[in-house]
Formats: sequence, structure tokens, C-alpha cells
Amino acid sequence: MEFENRTPHSVTIFRADGTALVIPKTIPAARVETRPGVHLGEVNGVPIYGQSQFIGLVNLPDKRDGTVIIVSQITALAVSALHPERDDVVYPGGDPYDAPVRDATTGRMVAVRRLIRA
Repeated sequence: MEFENRTPHSVTIFRADGTALVIPKTIPAARVETRPGVHLGEVNGVPIYGQSQFIGLVNLPDKRDGTVIIVSQITALAVSALHPERDDVVYPGGDPYDAPVRDATTGRMVAVRRLIRA
């Protein structure tokens, strides 16, 4: 199996054996097309809108045997909603229980330990 990274940046994965796998980005990045949510009202002068709706995907390659495609979390969620048969699309696990690797000084995530299928 191989990875194709369709995020806008490289992805670094720390494996269980302690080695790092760096997957460079493939241009163009996969993106979601959305329709804005409807205006629901206001609270103290602040407009409240409903959730945007997924309407399409841009730059997501067709499924290929032997390839797992890495995308952003929002893109993976859109793939799951629009094409639930796609089992080849994953996103980097950045939630606290995914134990991402963070820079000790800035707290910025620098690597992940696993990939998630939406």
C-alpha cells in the first residue's frame, strides 16, 4: 500500500517503532465545496447560521487499488457523507486521544501517530 497526501502540507507520522514517515503533499489539495447554512436569527446582535452543507469535492482522485488518500478532516467527513463507499480516504489523527506529537515550546502539532477513516 502507498499513501497519496492531498492536504496542503506534508504529513509526518510517528510509527510504533519510533521511526517517522514523512508524506509530501500532492498538488492540488483535495477540497470540499459547501453551500452556506441558512440565517437562523440573532443573539445580542450576533447572527446565527445553520451548518454549511457539503455539495461536492474538488481534486479528490478516483479510488485506486493499493493507494490510501490522506485529506483534511473536513474533506474526509464530506467524503463519508457524499461517497460512503469510499474506504480509501483518511485524515491525520490530531485529537488528544490520538496522541499527536507536539512541539514542546509552541504546542503546535508536528506529527501524528495514526490516521482516521471517517
